[in-house]
Amino acid sequence: MIEYSRLDASVDEIECALNMLVGEIVTLRKTLAPDASVGLKQAPYARSGPPLTRIKTAMDLIASSPIDGALRFSVAQIGEHLFQILQSPDKMMQIARRVCSEDEANWSRRMTVIDAAWEGIGSKDTGYWS
Repeated sequence: MIEYSRLDASVDEIECALNMLVGEIVTLRKTLAPDASVGLKQAPYARSGPPLTRIKTAMDLIASSPIDGALRFSVAQIGEHLFQILQSPDKMMQIARRVCSEDEANWSRRMTVIDAAWEGIGSKDTGYWS
């Protein structure tokens, strides 16, 4: 019997997946009704009480817009995994810039998506995404 070891995704594969996700988010945003877009932006802030955790914020976004929220949650998960591999927000920035450059017309929209999803990823020793 042949045994297979676990095979992790390569950084190139992760970058490709990130590119596809961010592209879908930008496309989806263009098709949302204006009032839906306002609701998505306000969802995390339309409450009082203790600060939200990353997972709570993600679940609120998914509850308010399932597809957009799930795509954004996936971008955040990719960011966390990339940090585990690369251990450097600077190296993550290089990947983010390449992904954004895949669609120059929407470069800033794409970077905004990544910035929001990756906010706070990092460590005390290597720095944080900000």
